[in-house]
Amino acid sequence: PWGGADHPLSVPIPIPIPVVNKSQLSPNAPLKAPIPESDPGGSSSSPTKESKKIATSGASTSAASAINNNTSNNNKSSPDADADYFLSGPSNRTLASEETGPGQLPLLKPSALPSNLSGIQKLEELARRRAWSDVLRLSTELLHGSLSPFQKYYSQLVLHGNEDDSIVDAGASVYSELDLDSNSNPNSYNQSHQTIRNTVRIIHLRLRAFVYLRRFNELKLEVVRMRLLPSHVDTLPKWIPLSLILEGMECCDFYTNAAAANHDDDSHSNATEDELDDILDNLYTLRSKCSRSRKIANEKIREKDPIKTNANNATIDKDGSLDMFGVSKVYSLFKIDLVLCNILTRREEWRLALKCLDDILEYVFDAVENWARKKTLGSSYLSAGSNHNNNNDHSGIDDNFSKSRSGGAGIKVLVKAVRVEIYSRQGKILLQAGALPAAATVFERAHDEYQAMIEIRDEHVGSGGDDDDDDDFSQLNFGKESLVRNVPTQILLNEGLLHFAHLDYDLAMGKFEMAIESQRKEIANTKSAASTSKSRLYEFDSLLDTEGELLVPCLNNLALSTLYSCRMRQSVDLMEGLVREDPGRYLTPSMAFNLCTLYELGSDNATSDKKKRVLQLIAKRFSLHDVGSENFRLS
Repeated sequence: PWGGADHPLSVPIPIPIPVVNKSQLSPNAPLKAPIPESDPGGSSSSPTKESKKIATSGASTSAASAINNNTSNNNKSSPDADADYFLSGPSNRTLASEETGPGQLPLLKPSALPSNLSGIQKLEELARRRAWSDVLRLSTELLHGSLSPFQKYYSQLVLHGNEDDSIVDAGASVYSELDLDSNSNPNSYNQSHQTIRNTVRIIHLRLRAFVYLRRFNELKLEVVRMRLLPSHVDTLPKWIPLSLILEGMECCDFYTNAAAANHDDDSHSNATEDELDDILDNLYTLRSKCSRSRKIANEKIREKDPIKTNANNATIDKDGSLDMFGVSKVYSLFKIDLVLCNILTRREEWRLALKCLDDILEYVFDAVENWARKKTLGSSYLSAGSNHNNNNDHSGIDDNFSKSRSGGAGIKVLVKAVRVEIYSRQGKILLQAGALPAAATVFERAHDEYQAMIEIRDEHVGSGGDDDDDDDFSQLNFGKESLVRNVPTQILLNEGLLHFAHLDYDLAMGKFEMAIESQRKEIANTKSAASTSKSRLYEFDSLLDTEGELLVPCLNNLALSTLYSCRMRQSVDLMEGLVREDPGRYLTPSMAFNLCTLYELGSDNATSDKKKRVLQLIAKRFSLHDVGSENFRLS
């Protein structure tokens, strides 16, 4: 049938595909699309909703063009003045509307970093602002400083030191029923656990910083230094989670691909191909072990000897403590398959990538349930503090989770959202391979899952259910995950991509406009609820790595659709308006590359270079370290 992983793919279509939502650590690759010949001024006969909003501000031309006119009359204008002039132009931020009220002032510079942030809080804030060079500097201080609480764990990882008996498995036990003797201090234990978790978080952000800064040689050295490789799994401290090992393997793939791009000789190409094959072999070996372990655990559960099971069919050791490796092995398999799919997609191994996603769909419910259990048990223990129960009584959690397994709306909605995401990724892979009918079929399956998700929500609300019920399960707000909230936008984005692939640019524009409107409403609702929403446990331990907000890909794709409809000026206005709205969030490497490409097409060399340097200065002012000089197409 169409859309299956074994279906022969058709001949690739000779058209570019817009920006595709990636589930990977690397920055979005810029879209280098061929541009049809058109009038540089473009046509404005069918302006979109976004362009109509921009027009209401009284500016008939883009700020970048206004810079041109301004500087032609005053050759002494400074670069900073040009940047201020650009940022003061029209955007969604400065427009007044009935929903948002009066517009805000233009965002000319980033807000100051709060002075009361602790080390890990400051690190996360710098990462949020994309100041990746500062992330590297601060992470070095936190991991190497003699007075830092994280130094001993990092030294143990790098120097092959002996583990303390007090160190526990941060990747598993933090979510499990902890077996503490009656003389142990739960508060002290909890503090040690949190330190380990923060150490893992610092390492994660450090690796991500190397990737975004494209410092791949240093990235590989760091991965090797920390032994985050399958060949060294047995030598790693037991507090290292599988997700960090998988991240190390994916980092090696980034390095290998970068090395291959920088060398054209056949001998080096063959060596690079061997390295890539080794990475895949190691991943498949790890997957095979995990799958085999899961099968053995399932057999033991059925036999109930010598291991007993609780009411939720969770594997329990003889001493009564929860065997988290047994419970979470399906979630580990889920994470391995996601990393495999990312690597195979980058290598354009379409069939194998589709097969990985098909495998995930087979066990997605169990994987989501395992993730939810980890979050629930972790929240319960870390909130226990001095109220720790020496009898390890988690019957209340088990009761809540039994309800969620049998009919809880939170788990069911989350499963549907994951299935929508998996089908969407399959459809985008098929688009890149040129199999348009298969992509349409898969996108339709995603839409069916969305309809089923709506029915579950309506049934839950109709039966008197409340997302704010005060129990361990609902406190985690599974229904409020960004993965769930972005489903309506994702469906519209899928439809727009399919129309674009069929060269129906007007229809594609309509879908992308609807997606933008949906995403903006979601962002506004999220901001309004931020002050009253309950805290989320371990935000970085997400079920799926997604882009978060979909506004950038939606608006970027809309700009490309207008461009292919011979409306270049409208494309520039859309992109510039998004940059002005919040450069720290929306001036991404791909956005900078595409906007600078349009500057080249619509202006002479001197004018386009001036506009590019204004954009580059804005990136520098907001400390956007992941936007390199190559993204501005400057020689």
